[in-house]
Amino acid sequence: MEWNKLLSSKTKIERKKEPKEFYEYPISYMEIDYEQIISSSAFRRLQDKTQVFPLDKSDFVRTRLTHSIEVSSIARQLGIMIQKTPKKYSKELFKDEDKVVIENIPSILACAGLLHDIGNPPFGHFGETVIGDWFKKELEKDNFTFNKKPIKKILNEQMRKDLENFEGNAQALRILTKLHSNGNDINLSYSILNTLLKYPTDSTSFSRKEKNIKKHKLGYYYSENDIVKDICQTTGTEIKGEYVRHPLTFLLEAADDIAYATADLEDAFKKGLFTIEQFIDYYQDEISKIENKKIDCIEQIFVRLKEKIKNNTGYINDYKSEISEFEKIIEDNRKIFFTKEILVDLKERIKNDVKNVEDDQKKKRYKKRYEDMKQFIDYCKNEISKIKTEENNKEDKIKILDDLNTKIENNAKNVEDDFNISQEEKRMKTNEDIFSAFQKCIDFIKKWLMYAVLYRFYDSFDSIREGVYKYDLFYDTFHEHTIKILKGAMKKFVFNNNDILKLELSAKKIIEALLNDFIYAVRYWNEDNDNEKMSKSDKKYINIISQSLKDEYIKTEFKDESEKLYSKFMMVIDFISGMTDSYAKNLYQELYGIY
Repeated sequence: MEWNKLLSSKTKIERKKEPKEFYEYPISYMEIDYEQIISSSAFRRLQDKTQVFPLDKSDFVRTRLTHSIEVSSIARQLGIMIQKTPKKYSKELFKDEDKVVIENIPSILACAGLLHDIGNPPFGHFGETVIGDWFKKELEKDNFTFNKKPIKKILNEQMRKDLENFEGNAQALRILTKLHSNGNDINLSYSILNTLLKYPTDSTSFSRKEKNIKKHKLGYYYSENDIVKDICQTTGTEIKGEYVRHPLTFLLEAADDIAYATADLEDAFKKGLFTIEQFIDYYQDEISKIENKKIDCIEQIFVRLKEKIKNNTGYINDYKSEISEFEKIIEDNRKIFFTKEILVDLKERIKNDVKNVEDDQKKKRYKKRYEDMKQFIDYCKNEISKIKTEENNKEDKIKILDDLNTKIENNAKNVEDDFNISQEEKRMKTNEDIFSAFQKCIDFIKKWLMYAVLYRFYDSFDSIREGVYKYDLFYDTFHEHTIKILKGAMKKFVFNNNDILKLELSAKKIIEALLNDFIYAVRYWNEDNDNEKMSKSDKKYINIISQSLKDEYIKTEFKDESEKLYSKFMMVIDFISGMTDSYAKNLYQELYGIY
């Protein structure tokens, strides 16, 4: 693979030439692409799509939009670091490639980051599962028919598997190359589209059991077979008749993982799904599980070396075998050492930050009270000194004592009232400060994860360029365990939370109901005898579907009956998956009379 091809500016539809006046101030194709993305309706809809917490009312919690912006930022940073790579790596990465072309890497990654979730349906990844499961169930039914034939026998294998395994990544490519690519909306460079092609594998070939990560999910549908072929051939990612991952795809995927494992954890902590103590305990438990028998023998090697040095002042050659053995173990297990070292450091950071917050709060809490009490004591001393003077008569002294007693009682009441009123405020302030400490720790992790990604990218670039690298960029790095532990924290504290589960069940009911209504309604639409085979309610459902989607279907030429039927089903998927969470919920309520 060559960078000049990988970073191709070719588009599906030829770009319109800019006015002559713009030539004086040239803007790169990638910057034009960025502007197209930001201005598109598909991108804007991400503001009301679930990242982790469906239909959440908090303005703090991330949506797909804010998540995508964060992924874009991390991906762009990685791109800048790759572009400005140290000299010792630059020869391997870029050789004598065009520097002007190389400069587009950060922009390509920034664009891809904004778009990586644009194909996700309402209610997050759970929505993907619901769509696929619905088709698996319905396609098994003999009474799910078209012209008296079971639909499962009409569709070919790839069509069926597309429907049964709905995938947001494949849907993103469909949106960008078919539904919005009229040349005026989104007409992106092939380099961006290929970077988004995280899994260059169709629905008949993917398997989660495969060692090669590119085959873990389907990356494109039957309807996009031709455009994927054109993209891969143009960018040079077709090697020996097989599609391989674009090098920048690995960086995009890593950016997505980093954002998911850090930012989403912040949201969960803010929502109170776990405490700082629970997080520390979880980390400690997970660290203790990182074991390697080779590490256990390091201490023995140290003992042998110590004894030899103690008993023998001879030549270093006497220790060569132990030293080389030690070095090999260190190299083989660097990921274990680094993980434990950094995670232990992280634990201490969290503990110290929390302790500092608590200590600081105590200081603030008692400082004002101390000052008030000091002032009151000074007042008491002054009043008592008046009693001691001979100038005051007995009545004056009694009055001073009575006033002093009243003052003491009032002050005690003020202290109690002040304490009761401010306790909740102080607790909230403490929580905010602890959250700030947690954020600092998350930022610390994020930086280390980015460096781990760069290390693996540099170290594995030859195999990435040849299209034979099979893993993600955390594999065999000093933070492979870190990313796994963070993702595990999301599973432990978030995805098993009862509130989340209830919302997901609600989402399931909404999506299944919409699919059932629209898929069954669309079967005979736009057929010669549609008036005879469609009910009045079927026609009403068709009217609700976006006109632009229906127009796209009408203008498409089909080879046979299977393509027509498949395209109608994909039109409904396009319609439902393009909905925001709120729109899907509101439409469901309107159709079912729920007010």
